[in-house]
Amino acid sequence: MRYNFRLDKILKLRKYMEKKAQLELAHVINLYNKEKQNLKNLISDKQKSVILCKEILKRGIDARYYRIYLEYMYFLNKMIEKGQIKISDLEKEIISKQDILKEITIKRKVLEKLKDKRKGEYLYNFNRKEQSLIDELFLLKKEK
Repeated sequence: MRYNFRLDKILKLRKYMEKKAQLELAHVINLYNKEKQNLKNLISDKQKSVILCKEILKRGIDARYYRIYLEYMYFLNKMIEKGQIKISDLEKEIISKQDILKEITIKRKVLEKLKDKRKGEYLYNFNRKEQSLIDELFLLKKEK
């Protein structure tokens, strides 16, 4: 006789939901890492531009080029600021996705523990019944 867990379909659904939550978390973490790298590149570009401008200022620079440089620096600062805001938002989203994943995992584990417990009870009862049948057969053989 085979053990059949009544809530098996719900357990499969919870496993699917957990996998989906893991993939969503991985996607957000991937976006976070890309945005972090993009921000590092922007900061590096800004530092290089500052060094380059200082060298050019020592030699003398046309006001037109200096104005272009200032606009570029303003643009870089805005991009860095937007990147920092986006990173902050992604960090909050990562925390949210982790909480959701934790909750789904707990629900799945509860069902798995219930399944294991019920399977253990089933096997215990099955073995008891089987042993009682064996005992009865043995007694019947002995009486003959």
